[in-house]
Amino acid sequence: DRLRSRGLGDVYKRQKYNPEEDKAKFIDLFNQGLDIKKLSNNFNLTQLKGIAELFEIEVEEDDTKASIVEAIVGELAPANE
Repeated sequence: DRLRSRGLGDVYKRQKYNPEEDKAKFIDLFNQGLDIKKLSNNFNLTQLKGIAELFEIEVEEDDTKASIVEAIVGELAPANE
């Protein structure tokens, strides 16, 4: 009998997505002073949509990663001023 090797896709599918962890990471990176581009590069679109949802930010279908990051930063900036 041969066991089929699982690809990385199978591994990722089994992982539970936790937007709360992504939100905490986003806030940490934001507090480190990362700019919009660098923040965008640390998350995929699904992660950013999840973070935005936690901030109760409405995301449109055609929103880009950068536009979502800008909206999230807009929520964080007043709290850090």
